[in-house]
Amino acid sequence: MSLALEKQAAEALLTNMLPKEIATRLQENPSHIADHFDKAVVLFADIVGFTRLSNSLEPVQVVQFLNSIFSRFDEKLDQYNLNKIKTIGDCYMATSIPGFTEPTAS
Repeated sequence: MSLALEKQAAEALLTNMLPKEIATRLQENPSHIADHFDKAVVLFADIVGFTRLSNSLEPVQVVQFLNSIFSRFDEKLDQYNLNKIKTIGDCYMATSIPGFTEPTAS
């Protein structure tokens, strides 16, 4: 694999794992990506018993279940002006920090 292709793959991985703004800052200046906020709200939500539950459901039922829960979270984010950071499996992360949102698939 050429160096250019490896760099492109690394950049794609970063933007898939991190909010775009953070990935860009990390690529431009890896020595400093920390910020200070006087006040912030951070939500980490995980569904207790999800693995056991998902083993008893069909894949389409798992997706429907997660969609119904995450859609409710999304509605509350809009209501309270919060930002979704990421969903990973049954984990949902959100914050009140402006400009930090979930990366979009490209």
